[in-house]
Amino acid sequence: PPPPLTILPKYQEVREFLQKIGLMLDTINYYWNMVVINYSFRDQLRIVSKLAQRAREFQPHIDRSRLLALFVFPILAGLLFFLVRTRFFNRKTPAKRLIGEFDTIMKRRGYLRTPNEGLQEFLDRVADGDLRERAQRFVVAFEETFYRDQPLHHAKRRSLRMLLRAI
Repeated sequence: PPPPLTILPKYQEVREFLQKIGLMLDTINYYWNMVVINYSFRDQLRIVSKLAQRAREFQPHIDRSRLLALFVFPILAGLLFFLVRTRFFNRKTPAKRLIGEFDTIMKRRGYLRTPNEGLQEFLDRVADGDLRERAQRFVVAFEETFYRDQPLHHAKRRSLRMLLRAI
């Protein structure tokens, strides 16, 4: 039986579409043959000689205003970006500074805290009882503030620094 009439126009559309794709592929094949396969050494020499001639004729003319725009402004912009980034984005929080001071003091005493080691776990490794007790005072006071998401006000930072000096 013949296909229903509604399918016949769709078949015709698909056939036309495939014919267009075939024409496009033939065009691509033609240009491939012309540009890649039939490309001769003489054509290559002609292109190179034209490029060399244009390079000899090229006379750049840059006035001072363009020179300023090309070199000075990007350098100043880069310097400004660097200064802003180092000044505002790499600042340590007061808590990180305090922990850094604690790590430095403990390192001078011969105890190095690993990056993933918590403060309490670190204190468990300290063999000197007196040092561990003084460090424990700082750690407890620090954790009372830090792990309760309380801000480190100036007075609290000062008291923590005094505990650090006592270590």
